[in-house]
Amino acid sequence: MSETTDIGKLGKRLIVQSVVMVAIADILSVIMGLLLFPDELTQLADLFAKNRSAASSEGFSFEKLIVGIVPSNLLQPFDGQNTLQALFIALFFGIVINKLGEKARIAHEIIEFMDSFCIGVMGMLVKLIPAVIFLSMMKLMFHADMTTFLVMGKVILGSTSLSLLLLLLFGIIIGVYGKLSPTIFLKKLFVFAPIPMAIRSSNASLPQAFKFIVEKFGVSPNLASFALPIGTQLHLVGIGPLIALPAIMTARALGAPVNLDFILYLMIYIFIFAYTTPAVPGGVIIAMSSVFGAIGLPPTTVTVFLFVISVCDMDNTLLNVSCNVTSSVLLAKKFDMIDEKIYKSDV
Repeated sequence: MSETTDIGKLGKRLIVQSVVMVAIADILSVIMGLLLFPDELTQLADLFAKNRSAASSEGFSFEKLIVGIVPSNLLQPFDGQNTLQALFIALFFGIVINKLGEKARIAHEIIEFMDSFCIGVMGMLVKLIPAVIFLSMMKLMFHADMTTFLVMGKVILGSTSLSLLLLLLFGIIIGVYGKLSPTIFLKKLFVFAPIPMAIRSSNASLPQAFKFIVEKFGVSPNLASFALPIGTQLHLVGIGPLIALPAIMTARALGAPVNLDFILYLMIYIFIFAYTTPAVPGGVIIAMSSVFGAIGLPPTTVTVFLFVISVCDMDNTLLNVSCNVTSSVLLAKKFDMIDEKIYKSDV
């Protein structure tokens, strides 16, 4: 793919496919959360008691969300209360720095250093996650009864159900829009599924995913080497179930109003963090705490779900990698870069 125009077309198509799939996963995740937790969970009040005072009591307004994107001053976004303001400032200064060109070389170097520094810090923190999960599980065992475990089990059940539903949906998309056999696609995908679930990292699964779509689906290696690495950050659909289900459960336990504004806020922030969460193990925990704070829930309540997250993270990785594979196959079909004989071959 030496032509710049071809790369541009592929990139635009990849982004459109990503937006559609992430939006669908976002909506389905919130619906699943509402179905699993339709009523208040007052029996869990003690579990979240220490954080009850941190919950926002101002309520939500879609108008307030739109108007509040632009901060009143440059320091306001850094208080951590409005993620959209932080993103607005980041985009604004990013555009200005790009327009300055070579004059902004020092700024580029500072930004690259801070990016590497933050990723390094996250890498150090990720190593501590197993110990934190163990302590969280022990705390839950000593302070919770069987009812609590059953409610927590709903989160795991919901995550697994959503994973199966979305995988089937990927097959339907392949059949309807890709004009390829969804049965063959799903059979091969389910055979491949244990690999990303065991690795539990979208980035680390890239070599296996590349080999899989080239050898089993006949996707052009050139396209695969372009679409898969970019798609790793664009197709984090697994973020939806891991955030929506605990968020709605927490809101029910704290007695927070789960109204239309709350649901809109939740869907918007899940959609945003599907593109801004680092595709590394433990990245979803940072996203969860940020979303919880943004929608008025205590960010510290995320620790209650650490054990559940560790279990559901397998579903999360499977969904992310499967969505990336689906999008790459659709892209290959659209631009005639797929060998359908290989696609139709046996599993």
